[in-house]
Amino acid sequence: MLKNTFYKNKYYQINRSSIIVEIQNVIGSTLKKTPSQDYIESFKLLIRGGFIKVSENNSLVLSTTAIKSMEKLIAKISRNFENYQPMKIYSSNQIEIAFEYLNSEIQSYRQLPSKSRLINFRTNKEYYLKQGLLYPMISETLNFITITNSNNIIKDENEKLLYTVEEIFRLLNIKVNQFYSFNPFNQFEYYSENKELALLYKEGKEQYVICKKCDYYSRIEVATFFKRTNKEDELEMMIEIKTPGTNTIASLAKFLDVEESKCAKVVFYCYKLKSNSNIAVVIIRGDMEVSENKLKIILQTDELQFATNDELISISAVPGYASAIGVNREKCTVIVDDLIPESRNMVAGANKLDYHLSNTNYGRDYEADIVADITLVQDNSTCTECNSKLTITNGLPLFTSSLINRSEIINFLDNKGKPQNADILISSFDITRIFGTLARVTDKFGVKLPHDLSPFQFVLMTIGNSDEIIELANNIYKDLNEKFDILFDNREVKFGVKLADADLRSIHNRIIISKKTLENNQVEFLVRGFKDRIYCQIEDIESELENILNKS
Repeated sequence: MLKNTFYKNKYYQINRSSIIVEIQNVIGSTLKKTPSQDYIESFKLLIRGGFIKVSENNSLVLSTTAIKSMEKLIAKISRNFENYQPMKIYSSNQIEIAFEYLNSEIQSYRQLPSKSRLINFRTNKEYYLKQGLLYPMISETLNFITITNSNNIIKDENEKLLYTVEEIFRLLNIKVNQFYSFNPFNQFEYYSENKELALLYKEGKEQYVICKKCDYYSRIEVATFFKRTNKEDELEMMIEIKTPGTNTIASLAKFLDVEESKCAKVVFYCYKLKSNSNIAVVIIRGDMEVSENKLKIILQTDELQFATNDELISISAVPGYASAIGVNREKCTVIVDDLIPESRNMVAGANKLDYHLSNTNYGRDYEADIVADITLVQDNSTCTECNSKLTITNGLPLFTSSLINRSEIINFLDNKGKPQNADILISSFDITRIFGTLARVTDKFGVKLPHDLSPFQFVLMTIGNSDEIIELANNIYKDLNEKFDILFDNREVKFGVKLADADLRSIHNRIIISKKTLENNQVEFLVRGFKDRIYCQIEDIESELENILNKS
């Protein structure tokens, strides 16, 4: 069962050792100036701080400091999922292989529930170098997989998990909203309840639909909205009319001097189902657009592309003048939006070059194999829950959760020895994007990561390089490094350079040893953002470090 408690201790030791981490051993040099490229500001500061370098082919190379911070982020999240067993897979399609492995291992209901944890590297379909870690070519994801033999158990696990995840983002100080979404894992055949936690972000590439009055949140691809009809109109006689050169909805509406909403738009898709190619004839109102993700869910396919003219001709459809009336129904599947049966006297293609049909009506003139909501919501559409206006906004998805009921992906024998399909819950944190989101918090000196995710808890600095100062610094470092995560900046550079580099590397707590502190048998502490300096006796340094961490 998921823990709904969170660890108060903020610092996690990752692969700790007694090896001295000196500044010259840290891969990722800082830059004197902010890069001039057209990147978002936080990405520029990550580059300047030595977290990331951009290679000649625009790949992103993460340095030691970036890796340490991301490992701490993974550890912080994983602390709330300790009963999930780790899994490691060396493959380009790790999630799919994970399910193959789990399916081979799980034989009986006695082995359920099963809980696994997996780090995956996902290649993104779209990436934008300007956005840095927010839209990278490859994302590192942290995945949690739960497999059960009970729909009630998996739903209960899902509710607890979403509560836990929202609390994790709250502790990270990232404001996210929970949205209805589609299944993001394209190897799954069966779709069910999918949720997404996203940051509202004006430069985000994903679009979300929000009703501010009733708190309806959804990805635009699966959002529902109220559709107005004209079902009260009397049915009129269907007439074939000559419409030369009107092979688009816009040109047809202009030629006939009617609104686009009075025209039936037909879109032809080719899709695969169980390895067989099929043609879908999709009909919506002329002023609307097809939601391809809704269509994929209905057709239970992940491969959807526009049909070619040759494929249209193969089902007796005429490109530019097609409709469901007159096509070869044995060679295609007709899908109409649920608004079409409620719309009277529509203009549709006659499947004859330069001709259309006026006053076509669903039910009288043609029928469909499937009637469903397949249209894309538009800005200022009406909410189905409260009749308020819907708003479309941009965002950045950081977490996805998919609940897949009775999936053939995993099967087992029940207590009667009969084969059953399992319920699956798979949840995924996009670690790369979350780290990129955290890095958006900056000041004029550099990125300001949360204290517990700073690559080092402390940086030890010296002012001056006398033998006494260096010897004391070395001894203090060796004494403290077993317990604390410390970077030793022992470079022979100006103290201001050391402070500036600590800011750029997002190391907030500084231990300073100088001639002045040496004379008083003291060390000095300086915390980023605070002018007051703290002094303590050398023998009290460990307790003072603990005190500083507890206040961070």
